[in-house]
Amino acid sequence: MTVYAAFKSAVEVVEITDSWDTIIANIDNGTYSTKYKLGNYKPLDLGTEGTINMQIVAMDVDELASGGTAPLTFIGMELLNTKHRMNATQDTTGGYAVSEMKDYLDTTIYPLIQFNVASRLQRVNKTSYTTLPQPSGDIVSVEKLWIPSAEEIGANSFEHSGIRYTNIYSNNRSKVKTINGVAQKWFVRTTRSAINYCIVNSNGSFNQAGNYANAGLGVCLGFCLGLEPETISDS
Repeated sequence: MTVYAAFKSAVEVVEITDSWDTIIANIDNGTYSTKYKLGNYKPLDLGTEGTINMQIVAMDVDELASGGTAPLTFIGMELLNTKHRMNATQDTTGGYAVSEMKDYLDTTIYPLIQFNVASRLQRVNKTSYTTLPQPSGDIVSVEKLWIPSAEEIGANSFEHSGIRYTNIYSNNRSKVKTINGVAQKWFVRTTRSAINYCIVNSNGSFNQAGNYANAGLGVCLGFCLGLEPETISDS
């Protein structure tokens, strides 16, 4: 007897041919969940930081700061061209919420995003494990642009809450990210000690031991798209 699998993977790693304007229109008319699948990606031209294939890693999962959930969550399949540090010194006090990296994304990377996309970036609640100040634990910050946490990529996480994009990040290979085709180490926003932010190695394995807080490493961009802010219900 020949047996055939009766299921199809929910992940489809294919390029979205729709324009960003059409993607946004499909968010507005509510058809995005039938038009797109997890794993679909769309190139985003960030000028000097390269053209990054932004991949759908979740739908209706990330929590909006105003209530409800963001229709589409994207994470870059590649790293930005420029490496950056988390902080000027090996200090993780306050965690990602007060890091130099957060400020870098907000002030340097945000202006590179084309207006139609930038105008639909959603303010979402992001959980990051922070070692200092004591007691250590999860801190929630509101972000438009962010880098993933250990929890979100299914690593050996210290976060006690938050979401996991496990359909996309299912093994080490899925976590390998490159700059100009060369695999690089990259930061997650999870701290491990007073001087250490966790990272992903160039082979995709999780690293919680290196003292990399002030090292220039890869930057993996994430954001959520949704309705225009004035159309979001506060109820």
